[in-house]
Amino acid sequence: MCSSKWATAARALQDRLVNACRATAPDGWHTLKPDGYSFEHLPWHLHEAGRDHDVRALLSDFRWLQAGLEATDVAGLLGDYAVIKKDDDSKLVQSAVYLASHAVAKDPVQRRDSWAFD
Repeated sequence: MCSSKWATAARALQDRLVNACRATAPDGWHTLKPDGYSFEHLPWHLHEAGRDHDVRALLSDFRWLQAGLEATDVAGLLGDYAVIKKDDDSKLVQSAVYLASHAVAKDPVQRRDSWAFD
């Protein structure tokens, strides 16, 4: 099997995984249950499935950011931006997360109050 067939098969498997995961959160990605994996790896799986537009939408969704911070931490959330080529909106949101990170890391209550885009 040539490499392009492997790549196509791998992308299709990632897409199936993402769709199965999405089925567990019918009200939106932010409603995923914190399981020690989903919040940490969903952006990467979306990227590997060829769905960078979904990664950008996810990383611009306050509900996802809030849920992700509650399930993981600021460093993990900031690392999610590395999986895509950022557009201006993604850069802006990433910068806001970075600038608020000092308050968010110290006090979970600050998470909701520190977002400039809330």
